[in-house]
Parts: sequence; structure tokens; C-alpha cells
Amino acid sequence: MPTAESITNSPTSTFENQAFWNTRPLVLDDINNPTVGGKSEPGLDLGHTLVIAGQVDRISALPEALEPQYQPVELAPDLITNTIPKWDSDLEMNRFFNEINKRVLDGVTLVEAVTESVRELEMNIRAYDSEIIKSKAVLPHINRFDYVDGALRMVGNNGEPVVNAISSQERAGSVLGASIAIEDSLLEAENNSFSVLMNPAGWNGYFGQNGQELSHLNAEPMVFWKDGKGQLKGLTFHVDLDLDQAEKVMSGLGAAEDFPNGKTDKDRIISLVRNPVLGLSLPESYANPFEYVLDKILAERGQRDFKLLQQGAKPEMRSVTSVKADIKRFETLLQGSQEEEALIAELKSFILMEATRIGEKFIQQQIVSRIEKTLLRLTRVFLKDSGQASMYQVRERAQVATIKQEVSSGISGEDFAAEIAYLKTRGGCPPGARGNVLSGISLGSSVEGVGGGGFVGTGLESDSMGSLYFPCPVCKTINKRPREGFVERCQNERCLDRDKVRC
Repeated sequence: MPTAESITNSPTSTFENQAFWNTRPLVLDDINNPTVGGKSEPGLDLGHTLVIAGQVDRISALPEALEPQYQPVELAPDLITNTIPKWDSDLEMNRFFNEINKRVLDGVTLVEAVTESVRELEMNIRAYDSEIIKSKAVLPHINRFDYVDGALRMVGNNGEPVVNAISSQERAGSVLGASIAIEDSLLEAENNSFSVLMNPAGWNGYFGQNGQELSHLNAEPMVFWKDGKGQLKGLTFHVDLDLDQAEKVMSGLGAAEDFPNGKTDKDRIISLVRNPVLGLSLPESYANPFEYVLDKILAERGQRDFKLLQQGAKPEMRSVTSVKADIKRFETLLQGSQEEEALIAELKSFILMEATRIGEKFIQQQIVSRIEKTLLRLTRVFLKDSGQASMYQVRERAQVATIKQEVSSGISGEDFAAEIAYLKTRGGCPPGARGNVLSGISLGSSVEGVGGGGFVGTGLESDSMGSLYFPCPVCKTINKRPREGFVERCQNERCLDRDKVRC
């Protein structure tokens, strides 16, 4: 595995000496550290945040009070986006700018806010690469323990509580209930304790565009570990357990054997998910709980290679040996090859160097196009390295024309027909989960996808009513309302008509 130092010395690299780039391999501790992944360039103009002047009386404050405390960065309308299967460019751009405005509202500079939002974008791309492009059998969680509103919580890489991002629609609320139980247990648990949630294959509670029920294609045992230092680690396995085997794995881990017999598969799934195993102690013979849980899985289904279902292609095999190797390097699982790292770093470099121009439509269009090109080029690298490139060379003229129409002028200049054809075969998030499921967390989402996009590793700051952030119509201060709730008055105490805000 190449190091980041070797990448920066590569002749194909265009980002030598960039301040944001780290000279060592990316690990999960880096991901959980907000200081890693980008630093603002010296000498940049940070004057994009407007702050109301000092305390003055009401009469003299009139002109100043009409100025916003924070100038929002608006997402330009009519940006050209392209259909990248299992990726929603519109959703991610909204996430990107909502995150910038949220951090500016918290008082950081524009460049600092862009840097943090780029960090989340990077994690989304890495998660997409591992889960969608490579369809790995082992996916790391990007979560940590941190304080939110004065309380210690299990949070995602966007700093929001994990449970806030899980929909009550998913499996009749059983995933949400189990996640709350896991969070409560881990916060109280001793170090080196872990919990396991079984998310089996089958019905998931969401519906496709034509009203059909959607399903998880593969079983997803999820392991949450409070390690020896009290840090939160986690992995999701994508494996070929059937429902009977999944129940037996959980029973072998110590779950109460109250799984309903003779009930429907939906009832069994809900019961299985609703009963995670909590507060297990790591056996001394194991370096981590992931190895222990894998042994329990193998004991039920045997040592044969894992057979992972895909959406529009033949099942793919993952060897037990490769899964064990991935577990041993679980802290660097999101790190790619030298060529892949160069593509990601080039994208980061462009956005960070244009941070002070982030409000310009031209720059925003460039960001959209470069993100989409990065995803497709990462796909090209994988197809080349895995020897699959020739399998996805589209030969039928009609099909080539259709695929090329999906890739508009925003990323013209390269033929991505083979990459688009390949990505269409991957499993991905269900449309119903967009924006409110797995928001800000990486817990795996190998489910039957329908339609075009849908995968974003971190969540949009929004709910069923839209964005949580909005400007006051009087003083233009950015307000944040609670999820599924309203704001009765402007949050700027110096606003001259605070009651104008009723959102």
C-alpha cells in the first residue's frame, strides 16, 4: 500500500507542497480529527463573514442591524449535473453548501467552513469508492464519540448524532430503536466493549419509484466497538447469510432466542434487528471484535467464499482470506492506490484554492463537474486494476448513445460509457432513504437501488420540510430550525423585527 508521501512525489501528481496534504497514510483517527484533511492557505481574504458592529442604541443601530450577521453562501440555480448511478450530485451540493453555512453561523471563517465541508466531501467519495465502486465485503464506520449540546453522543463525521440520521421508516423503526440502544450501551460501557446489530437481507421498509418494496441485497452484521482507549470504531460486513443463519449468528453472540417462529419474514427481520447484542467484552484471544464476529459468521455458513448479490449483474465472490486481510487493516480501509489518492487530492486542491470564490456560479459548476469526473475516473482505475474494463465496453450503438446522453457537457471531453454501464450494476441506497438515512455515517447500504442516483455518505442538513437553514427576511441572518420543527422568532437578538420569522 503506497503512502501519501509516495503519492506526493509521484510524477503524475499536481499537488506537491499543498498545505492540506498529509505525508502519511490516512487512518480512521485522521478522519475523526477535524484538523486533518485541509488547512486554509495563508494570505487568503477571509472577509466574507459579516459581523454586526458593537453595541449601539436602537436609533443609531438601524442601518447596521439591517446587515446580516452572517452572509450565506448561496448555491447557484441551474447547475449542470449528470446521472452518476448511486450518487446524487444535487443532494451532495446542497449538503456541501448547507455545511458551509452552518459552520459560518457558528462563527468560523469562510475558508475554514469550506475546508470542513471538503473534508466531508472527501469521506463521501471514499465511502462511495469502497461500497459502490469496489463493493467491498468490509466497510468501516466513520463515527466517533463527541459532545453535542453538552451531552456525549455517538456522532457521524458531520458532527451530528448518528441516531438523528436514521429514519423510523426503515424496517418499521427497528433500526432506529436498535441504534439508540447501542448508543446508550456504548456510552456507559467499559473500554474494549462492543455491540452487534444484525441487518439481514430482505425487506427494508422502503418503496421504489413504481411502488414496489425494496430489499437489502446482502446481510449486514454491524459491529460497534469502544476500544481500549475509549475510542469508537466500527465495521459493517456485507455477507451472504440467509435469515436462518443470521438469527443463529446473533444467538451465538448471546442474543435472547425470542425470534418469532412461524411468522412472516418481515416479522422475523424486525425482531432480529430490534434485538442487538449489547455490552460484550472482547475475548483476550482476539485483537479486535471484528475477527471474533467473523468467526461466528463463518461457523454458521462455512469457509467458502462470500457470494455478494449485485443490482444488475451476476453475484460477485469475495474470498474469506481477503475479508480477514481487510479486517487486519480496518483503520486504513478507505485509503486507495497511488492513482486513486492522486485523483482525490487533485479535487481537494482545486476546491480549497478557490475557497474565497465559492459563491460564484462558475466555480460551483467546476466543483460539480470535477466531483463527477473524480467518481468516474476512480471507477475507471478500479476496472483497469481489476481486469474488468473490457467487460463493460459498450458495443451496441443505441446503448452507447443513451449512456452518452446521460453524461452532459458538464463532464464532456472523456468517454465514460463503460464506467456508467458498470456503476449501473452496483447495489446502492433506495430512493426513499435519500437525505434522511445514513446521514453523516458510514454503516453500509447494500440495498436494491431503483433509478439513478441516491448514494451520499454524509447527510444533508434537512428534513421532510427542506433545509434546516434559512435567512431572516428582515436582517438576513441565517437561522437554523430544529429537525421537523419551526422557529418562532429570528435568532439574531438585534434584528429589528424578530417576529417576521415564522419558519
